[in-house]
Amino acid sequence: MRRHFIYQVSSSVPSPAGRGTTEEWLEFYKLHAEGETYIRMSYDGTPAVPRDVLWFQVDRRILACVPIQNVQADCNNGGVEFWYQGMDVHRLHGIQSPPQHGALPALLGDQWLRFLSEPLLARVGGV
Repeated sequence: MRRHFIYQVSSSVPSPAGRGTTEEWLEFYKLHAEGETYIRMSYDGTPAVPRDVLWFQVDRRILACVPIQNVQADCNNGGVEFWYQGMDVHRLHGIQSPPQHGALPALLGDQWLRFLSEPLLARVGGV
């Protein structure tokens, strides 16, 4: 069964890069990446597997999702790295949700998948 994970940030938090906001950093470095990239976050639940889905949230807005390609433990910081292909990021518009972090309920993630195009649905195994 496909699982859903969410990376949530606040638009008011400064960027990890030191300039601008976290939202600008997310847009530039993680949602427009070329090739393989990752998001590091703290998560200690059941591990993700390839084809699970990673969602990106800023405040209440769901910005995008992407099929997870690989998962690695981040030994330095005790978190997890969710790896994905930048070209597989699918932008979303109009989905609002209370801020969340970590694993999402499967029914909620599957409901959000209904907003996606057929090619992306095929990459994540459909709804």
